[in-house]
Amino acid sequence: MLQRVIPFLLAAISLAACNFGGVSVERNSDGTTDVIVSLTESEVNTLIQAALEQSADPLLRNPSVDLQPGQIVISGEHDRRDGGGRISGTVTMSISVVNGDVQAQITAVNIEGWDASDARIQEFNRQLAQLLGGRARQDNARATLSAITITNDALQIRITVQTQG
Repeated sequence: MLQRVIPFLLAAISLAACNFGGVSVERNSDGTTDVIVSLTESEVNTLIQAALEQSADPLLRNPSVDLQPGQIVISGEHDRRDGGGRISGTVTMSISVVNGDVQAQITAVNIEGWDASDARIQEFNRQLAQLLGGRARQDNARATLSAITITNDALQIRITVQTQG
């Protein structure tokens, strides 16, 4: 029994050790266990800031996150390409799980001179997906990222762990 529970405990402890997000556990009748990591709007804001700071030329500075059902709206300041100062802008994005991987996608951009196909936006999508995926799971063959849900006040990441071997 202990051998079946160890991978689950390691995953839960690893998540809790991050000191990032609340963690809850649900046992399923099929022998799996779901670990749910809930990130507050403030914690998502911190992740967004980290993703933007990794860029040499971030799309938005001083981001502020607004969680909405199924999407995240990020407001901030954008440095104009012509060097004419900063302007306000917003970016709307969705986050989902596809085949066990986090997918982040900008769905709307309201910044002068930008559209969602810009290479810098694609790089931001990649960085945010890596950060969320890294917070959500550790390398464990028994753990699978299964769902992401966004509500008005939380982003929940569900990880399914095979507890029976």
